[in-house]
Amino acid sequence: MPCSTHLPHIIKVLREYLAVFPDKLSKGLAPKRPHDHDILPVPEKLPEKYAICLMTPDQLKFHNQEIAKLSDNRLIGTTYSPICSPTIMVDKHDDGSGEPKMRMVVNYSALNAPTIAPEFQLPSLQTILEVQGGAKYFSILDLEAGFHQIRMAKEVRWRTAFRSVLGVFEYRVMPCGLKCSPVMFQANMPINSLY
Repeated sequence: MPCSTHLPHIIKVLREYLAVFPDKLSKGLAPKRPHDHDILPVPEKLPEKYAICLMTPDQLKFHNQEIAKLSDNRLIGTTYSPICSPTIMVDKHDDGSGEPKMRMVVNYSALNAPTIAPEFQLPSLQTILEVQGGAKYFSILDLEAGFHQIRMAKEVRWRTAFRSVLGVFEYRVMPCGLKCSPVMFQANMPINSLY
């Protein structure tokens, strides 16, 4: 917690950069970043197609709401992909509200198996501290739908296809669950341009 003498300066800086903290993400594709996400599979190896997983009525209701939300925000679109990964609904950890929560997960394990993972070296903690050495204030934030703020390369979107009771969809933005999503997310972080 900052001491009270620093608080006015911190508030001034936060107000100056208020646009970086929107209440809601804008609809549509994320802004162009240094890297679009690509999937590099072993040539001529396509994952198997999977059937739609059984769902309880509550899971089905949530699933349909999630598909509608992703579609309305133009994060997914319909497709006729030759591959389809299955979706499952999983319970989220209790956030303290007492309300049961779910999330939709696309099981990309069959797609990930032959995928070639790019190398990306994370900066060491020592390097980060040296680069940030002159900083007075540090903060932590959790990006809202962080992976969804990176576009999928158009030519590989079909590989993100997943089967739903509402049809077959592909991601226009980077989904969670792909083998290389964390690497690509880190590659787009500003710390990498500081040195």
